[in-house]
Amino acid sequence: MRTWLIIIGSVLFVVFFVITISYLGSVAILKAASKYMEELNDGYSEKILKLLPRTNCKECGRDDCDEYVADVLQNKNNRMCPYCSDEINKKIEELVFKRDEEIEELKKHSEEANRKSRFQWKRRDY
Repeated sequence: MRTWLIIIGSVLFVVFFVITISYLGSVAILKAASKYMEELNDGYSEKILKLLPRTNCKECGRDDCDEYVADVLQNKNNRMCPYCSDEINKKIEELVFKRDEEIEELKKHSEEANRKSRFQWKRRDY
């Protein structure tokens, strides 16, 4: 009876340990990825903010220009800034398109890395 308790306890410990390590590893990976995405968005948001007149006019439907840029980068805003020329609005669209392409490229590379790193069982003939 005691032996079974030791075996069951050991198995439960190993299962708990593996689940904990897996959880901590996935949290670390997600934090690193979100930090990278924040840096990527911050770079583009700074570039877009430099193009805007920074009047905080609220005519675009947002409280200030920072909120306008955040919505533009999340593709939630399709209104153009009324105080920007057509040329500047096109530059903003190009920056958003370039960022979206960069994100798609990152997703493609991560999918390829996941596919390559998967352990595949191979049948062996003996």
